[in-house]
Amino acid sequence: DFSKDVTDGIFESILRDSSVAPGESEDVTKLRAKVSQLETEVSGLQHELSQRQASTVVPGEGEQLSFAATASEEPPLLGAAYQQISVLNTQLAHLYTELTLSRTEAASLRADKEQAEARPELANEKLAASEAAVSAAQAENQRQAQQIADLVSDIRHLQLDLEYHQQKVDQLLEEKQVVMKDMKSLQQEVTEARQQLEEKEQVLKHQEVDLMHYRQLEQQSPRGGKDGDDGVLDALRTEAAAKDSALIVSHYELHKEKLMRDRLEQKNLKLMERMQKLMMVVETMRKDNVNLERSLASKDRMYEEKDAQLRIIMQKVRQLQKNTKGKPKGAAKAKAPQPVLELEGSVQNLPPLESSRYSGPASGKQSGRSTPRGGSPYTGRP
Repeated sequence: DFSKDVTDGIFESILRDSSVAPGESEDVTKLRAKVSQLETEVSGLQHELSQRQASTVVPGEGEQLSFAATASEEPPLLGAAYQQISVLNTQLAHLYTELTLSRTEAASLRADKEQAEARPELANEKLAASEAAVSAAQAENQRQAQQIADLVSDIRHLQLDLEYHQQKVDQLLEEKQVVMKDMKSLQQEVTEARQQLEEKEQVLKHQEVDLMHYRQLEQQSPRGGKDGDDGVLDALRTEAAAKDSALIVSHYELHKEKLMRDRLEQKNLKLMERMQKLMMVVETMRKDNVNLERSLASKDRMYEEKDAQLRIIMQKVRQLQKNTKGKPKGAAKAKAPQPVLELEGSVQNLPPLESSRYSGPASGKQSGRSTPRGGSPYTGRP
């Protein structure tokens, strides 16, 4: 109720004022309609809540659950409605303060106009001084705008360099991952080859033991033995010959495995050297990225400082223009606002820097090297 009384008082004071612009009165009426709509919604919710609290009927289990759900949903709705009403009240208060400021400015302009009509010589001197101040402010504005444009172009170049180096770093990281995968696969192959060699060496040792045993049996057997012993000796000889051939084949396979292992070790060494080189390149690229981020942060700070100075100067120029609106000379009126409007247009056309900033730690001095727009990334831009 208190907020409603305050808003009604503000609306009545605004509507009673004859100096309110038609666009502002339309905004005020729209805001008042929205406030009234929200107040009706709040009153309806309060009335429904009071009716539900006043009811004494004990509901069942399902009805209790539905009632609890609706009761839990109502307080957020009421809070949102009250929040919207408070926001609208603050907007109305801001409008009222702006109206009071415009009234005071209009009164000061009327007083200046009356003084100028009473003393034309003093008005001419004030007009000349204001024109000189406006021209100086315009020159300063042009210089500040040129500096801001240079800063924006430098920031764009730095952003392009940063994106290029970031892409290079990503490519190097991908290559490093591929090299690491190849190295792991080669290490697995080397371990498998070593295991196979050990198994084959073990088989050869067993075959040598069997061969020695057969030779001992052959030496211990009598020379003038029976036919059965001759058959056993022939079988043993054939088996020994077969094992000799198998031993020769095993030695050949062992030699092949050793050669393969040597080749894999050489390849592994080459891959390790390449990985070390890539790591060095990655470190240099990271340092370049850090330097670029620091320079970008310094450019951003310079841009913000220049922007703040430009805003202060534009406020002064607007104040001077407002002071010179009631002066008798019409030529000064027509010439003064044009550069300021051009400057405002140039400031509005500047691109936003927050959308293209790199999200990372950025602090320090400017990088000493950046990529040109049409050349190699490792040559300095003139």
